[in-house]
Amino acid sequence: MKLRLDPLARSPRSTISKLFVNDVFECFVLEPANPIPAGTYEIKLEHSQRFDRRMPFLQNVPNHIAIEIHFGNTAANTRDCLLVGQTVGPDFVGHSVDAFTALFAKLEETNPITIEITRQAILPAAPPMEELKGTLPMADPAAPSPKLQLTNHAPVTATLLASAVTSVMLTLMKAKYGLDLNGQEANITIIVGAIIGYLTKGQTQ
Repeated sequence: MKLRLDPLARSPRSTISKLFVNDVFECFVLEPANPIPAGTYEIKLEHSQRFDRRMPFLQNVPNHIAIEIHFGNTAANTRDCLLVGQTVGPDFVGHSVDAFTALFAKLEETNPITIEITRQAILPAAPPMEELKGTLPMADPAAPSPKLQLTNHAPVTATLLASAVTSVMLTLMKAKYGLDLNGQEANITIIVGAIIGYLTKGQTQ
């Protein structure tokens, strides 16, 4: 069985990715803001002292030990491990136990198991997010945009802000509406940021 972890979004609090099993989407994965290195790792089901049961362990992760795939909701529930969830929000995955149960049943049925982790095209330095509480409402596209007080760094500031907002909105739209951009999220984010930065040229005070 081959698992693959593709990047989705990153903030100062967490890294969120999509997990595929044999190229079929399985669930979302949350990791700490500084996750384990990219690479291909063998997975073995071994006894976990923390959970007192068999758990999936990634083998031979550089400079890390006891990297498990397990349930949890935020980065506070893990040090370096991978948390699975069926739903996703800013710095959060939900229905984690259900996601883990479904994944573990598949892992028990096969051997060997590998996971390929990619880190390219992931957006760095998104702004901090509040913990998800209940259902996260989508932003109203008809609502007026807040006025920004631009400084002499306006193009750079506007570009970074537009990129961060675009990344968050794409993540929410994918989670709520199943929007599939075929891995072009980073390109869209860069393009939007570049356009906003260009439009703010000459507006410095």
